[in-house]
Amino acid sequence: MDHTLEKLKIKYLKKDLKIEQDVLDMMYKYSWPNNVRGIEKIMERIICNEKANVITVDNVSHFDFALESKKEIMNVEEMEKELIKKMMEKYKSKKPSSRSLRHRASNTI
Repeated sequence: MDHTLEKLKIKYLKKDLKIEQDVLDMMYKYSWPNNVRGIEKIMERIICNEKANVITVDNVSHFDFALESKKEIMNVEEMEKELIKKMMEKYKSKKPSSRSLRHRASNTI
């Protein structure tokens, strides 16, 4: 992947183009379903379309590898919301009291 990036930077006269480490990490972690040519096409689109000298996570947020990465990252608050939503569905409750949630939570710990 590094070789392809360097080759495309030269091809499009963007030798000074930098790619944030977070973007590279997302690309490395993504299990690319297509062949090597598919990966090259995505990388080419990113490099061609970028006007700035730095490619950030925001610049690639609409690509599959970035969307997949966002699915994996869930902060504690989002996890709590998901858990509460599941508990409400399970217990058929529309608005659980904080007391009942604490009681249920303490029973599961």
